[in-house]
Parts: sequence; C-alpha cells; structure tokens
Amino acid sequence: MRVSQRLPHYLCPTMAWRSPISGRAVASVILMAVVLSGCATSTGQPTPTPENAASESLDQLRERAAIALGTRRAAQAKQLYGSILASAPDDPEALMGLGEAEVLLREYGPALDHSRKAAELAGERTDLKARARHNAGVALLFTDRPEEARHELEAAVDLDPTSWRAWNALGRARDSSRAWEEARTAYERALALAPDEGAVLNNFGMSKLSAGDPDGAAALFVRALKASPDLAPAETNLRLALALAGRYEEALAGVDAGDMPNALNNAGYAALLRGDYAQARILLLRAIDASPGFYEPAWSNLRFLSSVEQRQSPAPEGP
Repeated sequence: MRVSQRLPHYLCPTMAWRSPISGRAVASVILMAVVLSGCATSTGQPTPTPENAASESLDQLRERAAIALGTRRAAQAKQLYGSILASAPDDPEALMGLGEAEVLLREYGPALDHSRKAAELAGERTDLKARARHNAGVALLFTDRPEEARHELEAAVDLDPTSWRAWNALGRARDSSRAWEEARTAYERALALAPDEGAVLNNFGMSKLSAGDPDGAAALFVRALKASPDLAPAETNLRLALALAGRYEEALAGVDAGDMPNALNNAGYAALLRGDYAQARILLLRAIDASPGFYEPAWSNLRFLSSVEQRQSPAPEGP
C-alpha cells in the first residue's frame, strides 16, 4: 500500500509500522517516545568551541551537557559529552549522555555502542544502568532489531520499573514480535505512570489496530488527541482505525480539501483490507478525482485491488 503521510518536523523520531494484517504498509506512522520524547532542536545558544570547553572544569561541563540534553540541543550535548570523555574516557554518565544525544541525532550505531559501554561501567548505579539499557533498546528498535531491543528494554524496566518511557518502548518491541498481550501489559504500565502521554496512547492504539481491534484502537487515538491535540500521527491513525472498522465517512469527516486525496487513499486501502472491494474502488477513484494532478498512490492501489479481485474470481467453467 502506498500510504501517504504528512509528518511535521517536531514529531521525530518516528517509525514506519508494519501490520500483521498484510505485508504492505497499513498505517502511515507511529510515534515512539524515546529518551527525551523529542527531537534535537536549537534554542539559539552557541555551540561551545573546543577551546572554551577545555577551560572549564569537568563538573561545569557535566552541568552544561545535562542542560543541553534536557533542552534537546543534542548536537551541543554531544560535543560537551565528547569533551568530558576526552579527559575521562570511562565516565559512565558522560557515555550515557552521549548515547542519548546520538539517539536524538539518529546516530544509532554509536548510540548503541556508547549506551552499552555506559551500562557496563555503571556498577551499582542502577538508575544509570537502567537509562543506558533503555537507550540501547531504543537504538536497536530504530535499527530494526526488535528481539535485541526487547532484551535491553526488559532489563531496563527490571532495573527501574518507574520509567514510563522504557515501558512504552518495551511495548513497541513486543509489538514487533506480535506479542500483543505482552505489549498491552507494557503500555498499561506506561500509562499507569504517565496517563496523559499522547505518545503512549498512540503506540497502544497502533498495537490494538495491528492485533485486529480497530474500535479499541480508535478509542485510544481519541484519548491521544485529547492529551496532545497537535499529535498529527494520532489523527492519521484514528482515521485509519475508523476506516478499518468500516466507518468510512467518519474517517473522512473534517479532512481539509488539500489532504482529502491522502485520506481517501488510506480509507480505500483500509476497505480493501476488510475485503470490501466495491467500497475500496469507490474511495480510490474519489482520491484520484480529488487530486489536482496525477496521484500515483491511489492508481497503484487500484491496480493492486484489481489483481486481488482477479485472483479471487472463480475460474471459468470448461466446455
């Protein structure tokens, strides 16, 4: 399925979602909350030069690095943690911070290496070890290694059962193995700790949708949008859930004219998945009509629909 998506910059990082219903992509995006639940951003503060960093004490560098990471200035945090590690290469806190900054910068290979080293060097500091293993798990998820991610994330929640972020990421890892009930337990633990986190509600909704419960998923997406009204993936996913439940007009209600081709295409493919081929054809043709130019996703889905119908039509009787 060619599912269109319009993803605002402030929702990174996101992951494509593959549903067990079909080998083709079913939903456009899933928002996964990571260590800091956000992207690397800039607040206009200058990046430190190596000369300035060298003139500061390690304690000053640690304080500045923690502030940079906490305010999601990941590039600055990375440079500051690098300056700390130049003087103290086995500092587990600096290694962990560097790994977290690298996840925000989508540098997942180095993030995994630094997080694992931080966990090894953390000793009896279980809070630090938990954060490092959580970050390693997130890096593994973003490199499509869900079983390894699950191992790291289960260790993280064992070390720190109060981390909603780790429970949320663990739910995503369990979803990748289609362990829906185990994923549900993880999301429920995350929501018990952070009941109004739109990211968790959205992820839990996608889990239910992939498990074949579109009505339950829709209810969670509604909650996600109530908690985070600007959470665009939850709105897209809600429309998909409604369409997969056969509630096509509800799925299209309130869509802007400019977004209507995308919404009709997604609803049409949802109808196809339901086996509602006549409605799928109507919706996909409407998507083509609503587009001001050639709309390849809907044409592609129409061709796929025709191939499905041909395979399912009875063979002609012999003479």
